[in-house]
Amino acid sequence: MTVYNGLPYLAEAIDSVLRQTMTDLELLIIDDASIDGSDAVIARCRDPRLRVVRNARNVGQVASLNTGLALARAPFLARLDQDDVCAPQRLARQLEVLESRPEVGVVGSWVMFIDAQGKSSGVVGMRQIGDYGAFLGALMTHASPVAHPSAMFRTSVLRGVGGYDESFGLCEDYALWGSLALHRAGAIVLRQPLVKMRIHQAQQSQQRTDEQRANARRAHDRLIAALCPGRDAAALASLLRFDESFWRQARTSGAVQARLAQLDEAVRGIAQHQHLTAHELASLRLRLAWWVGHGALTGLLEQRAHTHALNQYARRRGARMIIYPAVFGYPVCVVLLALLGRRGRSALTTFALWLGRQKYAWRLFLGRLHATLDPGSRER
Repeated sequence: MTVYNGLPYLAEAIDSVLRQTMTDLELLIIDDASIDGSDAVIARCRDPRLRVVRNARNVGQVASLNTGLALARAPFLARLDQDDVCAPQRLARQLEVLESRPEVGVVGSWVMFIDAQGKSSGVVGMRQIGDYGAFLGALMTHASPVAHPSAMFRTSVLRGVGGYDESFGLCEDYALWGSLALHRAGAIVLRQPLVKMRIHQAQQSQQRTDEQRANARRAHDRLIAALCPGRDAAALASLLRFDESFWRQARTSGAVQARLAQLDEAVRGIAQHQHLTAHELASLRLRLAWWVGHGALTGLLEQRAHTHALNQYARRRGARMIIYPAVFGYPVCVVLLALLGRRGRSALTTFALWLGRQKYAWRLFLGRLHATLDPGSRER
């Protein structure tokens, strides 16, 4: 845990670690020269499992994370932010996976979002990541597949990729996931909200969003260039982000078809170079097909894409696009967008985005139902 001016949430975060059901642990805190009294809160904790290192000057979170990595003495290393809270069984559940799955380098979990007062928003976040192919697919589509405060690593794997890259501040986690994927380290995200993740205005990510987005884009560009050497990586990256440059350049059916053909060729090369199994390749393609469907509908709602160009998505992706159920809304959206005014189009877009967010609540409900009906799935 790195700490810089962690009040008023720090004591709760520390307590949630020291009250884990798995008691054989060390809590290593790197205090990055806090000036708000965080050191006094830490000093009041007399638990012998607590180990504190205080930086002589403020060096930033990423450098402090690397300090913690260098000082860690255990074969497994878990992360938690100073304002978040662990469920009591978090470390035990993640350790089970790492000890039974040697191909997995990092285990995360779903997270429950809470506000500054600790009240749950009722929303559970994070994707379903079950193997290396799904991990790689999420990264390729510019998504961070593991909530950083929920991560537990093999210490040797994290050190093997050189730890955190300090040039990617505010998205050092996404850059790290890319490094792990390039080194063929797998990831699993447990379908349980084992961490309460606090959202509040004092967070750096809330105050420096432009810098975070720029660094995330740079990390994505680096990943795609490494995965697709010798190809037009910049064009592929713009497709996989569905950013402005993609919509400007892919205005015709032919342009869209060429981009998707390029993506198919890149996937074949990645499968060979990264030695994907048939199951991992299927997971990768499934994620990409889902994302193409998502991007096509978003482009339609935001009136960035022409209908004749969108037809290429369905023709190129075929039946695999059915995994994104919103594709069935294309005809309805085409008609409504033509009939509605500017305010109506805006309301339709807002509703579609809200509907998409409800999948997290359904995932939690279905995951709990599955665990109730099949208790053995929890161990698997």
